[in-house]
Amino acid sequence: MAEAEHASALLALAAQHLTLFNQADYSVQALDLRVSAINGLNHALSRPCRTAPETDARYAAVIALTFQSSYMPDGLMDLLAMMRGWMLIQTTLIANQARSMFCTFTRESFVGSMEKHIEHQGRPSDDTAIQDCLASLKTIEPLCQSNSERQYLAMLLRLASLSIVSPREDKYGYVPPDSCNANYGFYPQWEDNTAFAVAFGLSTVAHLVQAVILKKPFCWVIVMGALWECVCFILRALGAKDQQESTYMIVSTLLFLLAPLWINAFVYMTVARLVHFLHPRRRLAGLSAQWLAKCFVTVDVLCFIIQAAGGAMLADQNSSDTADLGRKVYMAGVGVQLGCVLVFLVIHTLFRREIVRNKRTGKLRVRSFWIKSLLGVIYVVLALIVVRIIFRLVEFSQGVSSSNAILRHEEFQLYLDALPMLIAVVVLNVVHPGLVLQGSESSFPSIRSKWWHGRSVAFETLELSSNERS
Repeated sequence: MAEAEHASALLALAAQHLTLFNQADYSVQALDLRVSAINGLNHALSRPCRTAPETDARYAAVIALTFQSSYMPDGLMDLLAMMRGWMLIQTTLIANQARSMFCTFTRESFVGSMEKHIEHQGRPSDDTAIQDCLASLKTIEPLCQSNSERQYLAMLLRLASLSIVSPREDKYGYVPPDSCNANYGFYPQWEDNTAFAVAFGLSTVAHLVQAVILKKPFCWVIVMGALWECVCFILRALGAKDQQESTYMIVSTLLFLLAPLWINAFVYMTVARLVHFLHPRRRLAGLSAQWLAKCFVTVDVLCFIIQAAGGAMLADQNSSDTADLGRKVYMAGVGVQLGCVLVFLVIHTLFRREIVRNKRTGKLRVRSFWIKSLLGVIYVVLALIVVRIIFRLVEFSQGVSSSNAILRHEEFQLYLDALPMLIAVVVLNVVHPGLVLQGSESSFPSIRSKWWHGRSVAFETLELSSNERS
C-alpha cells in the first residue's frame, strides 16, 4: 500500500513539473494524483509500519508531496502542513527504524547536499522562478509556529539565495544584503576599518601609559572603551576579508554598540572627581561627589545591560522577530542613556559656573592651567556621545531589514559613530584628567581611609571628654 502512495506522489510531482516547465497543462492530473496520494498516505499512517521499506515509502511520499506543494499556486498552507508532516514522520517513524535508508537524512544534511549541488551548477540564467520561491518562503514565515520550523525555513531561504548568487562569486565571500546568508548590509571596507583599528589602538596605548605615569587607576575605564573599539575594528577588518564568517560580525557588532558606554562612564567618573577635588563643599546639585559618581555610573551600567541584551538579539540571524525585538530593547537602552547624558550636561554646566565663580572670588581650592581646557573637553566628549546616540536612534528607528538605507552604507557607521568616539578618546589623551587631578586629595578616599578617619575623630572626642572631666 505504501508503495502505491509513493508512486502517486511522484507522479503528482512529475505532472506539476510538466505544467510548470512545459506548454501543456497537467494541473488537473497533478491535483488528482495528489489527492489520491494524500488519501492513501492518511490511511497508511493510521497503522504502524511493519518493515523499513514501508516506512521509507511513506517518508518518500511525504517528501514528494512537500515539493509538489511548493510549486502549486496558493499552496503555501499546504507546504507548511507537509513540512510539519515531514518533520513528524522523521522524528517518530524514521528514528525507530535503524535499517531505514533515511536514517542519516536530516534537514541539515539535505540543505548541505543542495548547497554543494547549487555551487557546482552555478548561477541560473533566469532568476524569476527563484525570486518567486523566495517571496513565497518569506510569506510563510509568519505562519511558522516552532523554532524548528523557523530554522528549517531559514535553511530553505539560504538555499534559494545561493541559487541566485553563490558566495564564490566574490573572493571575500560577499553576497548581496537581500541574501539570507549575507552577514553585512554593506560591503565592508578593509582599509577604513584597519585605519580605525590602528587609531583606536594608538589611543588605547596612550591612555594606558598616561594612567600609569599620572597614577590614575580609575582610567582603566577609558582604556577599556578604547580597547573595545580597537578590537571591534580589528574584527571588522578581518570580516572584510572573510565575509561569510559570522563570528567576526557578531562580536564586532556587540563591541561597537557597547564600547561608547565605557567612555560615557569615564566622563561621569572624571567630573565627580573634579567636584571632589575643586569644589569647596565637594557637593553639587545636592549630592556629594561620590554619590554623583555612583548614581550616574549605576545608570550607565543599567544602560550597558539593556543595550547588551538588545545587541545580542540583534545579532540573531535566524529570526527577524527576535532581531526586531532586539532593536526595540537596544533603542530603549540608548534612550535611557541619552536622557542621562542630557541631565549630566546640566549638572556639568552648573559645576562649570561654580568653578568660574569660585575662581573669581578666590574660593577655588586648586589652581591649574588645565582646568578650563578639561571642562571644555568634557563638553566636547558629551556632545560627541549625543551625536552618536542620535545617529543610532535614527538608524534603528527605520528597522533592521535590508530596506533600511542607513544599514546599507558603512560610511554612516564609520563617520557618525566610530569617528565621534575616536575624537572623544583622542581629546581625552590631549587633555588628560590626570593633568588636573594631582595630589593626595584628587582621588576619592578609600573605604579603609574612611574607617580610620572615623576612628581618629572618635579617639579625639574621647580624649577631649576625659580632659574635661579632669
